[in-house]
Amino acid sequence: MKLFKYILLLLLPLAINAQESVKGIHFEHHKTWKEILAEAKKTHKYVFVDCFTTWCGPCKYMSANVFTNDSVGALMDSHFISVKAQIDTNKMDDESVIKWRSDAAFINKTYKIRCFPTYLIFSPKGELVHRFTSAMPVEKFYTNIKDALDPANQYYPMLKRFTNTNSDADFLRRLMLAANSAYESYTPYFNAYVRTQVSMFTHDNIGYLSDFCTTTKDTAFKIILANQELYDVNREKTLPSANDFLIYIILNSDTKNLFVGEGLDEKEDITAINILKKQYPKQADEVIATAKVYHYENGKNWKNFEPALQDYMKSYGYKLDSNSNQLNTFAWDVFENINNSTLVKEAISWSEKSIAGTERNNPAFLDTYANLQYRIGNTKQAIEIETKALSLAPDTDKDSYIETLGKMKKGEKTWRY
Repeated sequence: MKLFKYILLLLLPLAINAQESVKGIHFEHHKTWKEILAEAKKTHKYVFVDCFTTWCGPCKYMSANVFTNDSVGALMDSHFISVKAQIDTNKMDDESVIKWRSDAAFINKTYKIRCFPTYLIFSPKGELVHRFTSAMPVEKFYTNIKDALDPANQYYPMLKRFTNTNSDADFLRRLMLAANSAYESYTPYFNAYVRTQVSMFTHDNIGYLSDFCTTTKDTAFKIILANQELYDVNREKTLPSANDFLIYIILNSDTKNLFVGEGLDEKEDITAINILKKQYPKQADEVIATAKVYHYENGKNWKNFEPALQDYMKSYGYKLDSNSNQLNTFAWDVFENINNSTLVKEAISWSEKSIAGTERNNPAFLDTYANLQYRIGNTKQAIEIETKALSLAPDTDKDSYIETLGKMKKGEKTWRY
């Protein structure tokens, strides 16, 4: 018995130190959802629910880098009972997660969780008052939590106060930002806000135009399309030009029907292309050229990809000069799939640009460059570059580099055909 007590005394400081070492938010792991709501009502605290999945990278970022912050923890623990709701199931789930599965499923279904991470804020009375989403730095999360504690900025109470005739610009601004952060439709609130503004080309409003433009049907898109020069004169230089921004939105909204048929029967839909040219005369040519390249690349239609890529790079390739990732991708596509010596040589110039700056020691990019040099017969240079790539590659990837290097030394082909 004395020995047992002695062991407990030895372990006690370790337990105390373990508790002291816990940083950031204290998450409740042992109470049910009903018990948490009851405790919130009793203690007059809000409830914070982190809705996450085990496969979600942004969720892991928040748990590792934001929820562990001392300032965040102090704010949260003084105002909230915090709980994690794991929405997926995993064979590695511990006992507390397994016990909470029915509660997590209830929250997922009742509050319609559409993206991860999603954060739900409940009042001490158990009413959902606020929601926001996504990974973010500590400072932004802290600000969001402060907003969640302010009834004037809580999303769902603001929704109840909204009418289409509301002319309070500050209220509408806060509501549209809250809706966007909640991953819910912001359109009616943004449109109402626009009606209160003399100009949408002030410093703040231009930022809102870019933030609240995701499709060609959005009011913000129509405003930018009709005022491209005005947008460019007043925009922050960190924002893309009106032309580049419009092209991005059109590509993601209006190019799904540019192609008809499948396989060898696939062809471009001339009617859809003509409609696009009529709607967006300034952007259409670049949109169509870009859409062709990505469509054929995604479909591995290398026969049509080759001329599409050549046309695109001839007219718009200069826009990729600082886009190392895309230059490397196109260069690799050519290396692996295109039997055109002229295009291979062009691809070498793209690859050279991709490793000219911050990616000079990227093993994958160096591997592309080495393989292209090998394709045109520069074996000695290719081996030197591939050797460097191997030395820089992580241990988990080294086997593929070793295999490529071995083929180069034996004079074997490293490309597919």
